[in-house]
Amino acid sequence: MGPSWKDLAGSEAKLADGRKLMRDRDYLARAILDPDAEIVVGYAKGVMAGAMPGQPLTEAEVEALILYLASLSTKVER
Repeated sequence: MGPSWKDLAGSEAKLADGRKLMRDRDYLARAILDPDAEIVVGYAKGVMAGAMPGQPLTEAEVEALILYLASLSTKVER
């Protein structure tokens, strides 16, 4: 079982390189399109990179995923 997506959007991410980032729309889009771009503490690089080889998401699909994640969060204003 993986981590919950509840309250993921709008929360702070602590990255393996020591940086902290807000999980805003731009961060979520990067994480969806390039899961290895910024690795969150506690997760390994390369785990998600091959999840959908040869099947890139469209802009509309990425936006739909971001909106879905935001709908699960009490930290994002709607």
